[in-house]
Amino acid sequence: MATQGAFSFSINWASVNVLRFGALAGGLWYGFSKQRSLTHKVAHEKVTAKEANHKKLVEEAKIAFASHNDRKLAAEAAKEGVVTDSNSYKFNAEKYIDWGLARMEAESANDATANKKK
Repeated sequence: MATQGAFSFSINWASVNVLRFGALAGGLWYGFSKQRSLTHKVAHEKVTAKEANHKKLVEEAKIAFASHNDRKLAAEAAKEGVVTDSNSYKFNAEKYIDWGLARMEAESANDATANKKK
């Protein structure tokens, strides 16, 4: 027993150890919970990013499919004897590219004359 002035008190070391180990257990629980929530957050962000990337790829594929199967473009090409289906055995890449470049030049010339008239 220690004496300090008019008060006397004693330290119960069993209670102190209970408090120490309680604080240790609380800290371990907090660390475990924090790590678990951070891991869950990172995993959720990965899934969200993967889904967003998948949606972006699907949209790009839809655009590519639509342009690949554009009926109007295919009709214009058929008039000039150009095969636009790259899977066809009659497909000629050089002829298709030349036709596309000529079509782009014609469109740009039409745009230029339309802009001059305004």
